[in-house]
Amino acid sequence: MQNEPLPALPRQHKTKEADFGLTFRTWWESPACPVTWSASFELKQCEGEALPFSEVKASQVAYATRIASPRGALVRVQGLRGEPDYIGMRAEASYIAISYAGRGFVVVRAAAFVRERDASPRRSLSWERAAAIAEHVVKTRAPPIHRPHQKPRS
Repeated sequence: MQNEPLPALPRQHKTKEADFGLTFRTWWESPACPVTWSASFELKQCEGEALPFSEVKASQVAYATRIASPRGALVRVQGLRGEPDYIGMRAEASYIAISYAGRGFVVVRAAAFVRERDASPRRSLSWERAAAIAEHVVKTRAPPIHRPHQKPRS
């Protein structure tokens, strides 16, 4: 009996952030996307009620700040599908895009994220506060409504 090849497994992503990347890409490439200029995006996935500010690393903030400055940054690209080897960005918009499970995602200017992180008495960014400081809010699903248990009518 010969070994038959196994059927192809469904495509799986190693992280939730990769799944959010597909959602974000679909939004960005759609004609409805309000972002019509060059920009950098750091994607973050929040599984709880709030994203800890520490999830955005100092090196990621440094890149975002540099991209938005006149000095700029030269970013290495993997180039696996014909993309260029490097992309240079100077004085461009730089964002942190955060997905909140079951709610949607927000696109916040990196500078606004840093101001919020530095001024907030909290150690994390809630959906409500992120939506308040975001330039773009995309709701993907309404959050579940929690109602107290009621007896059925007779």
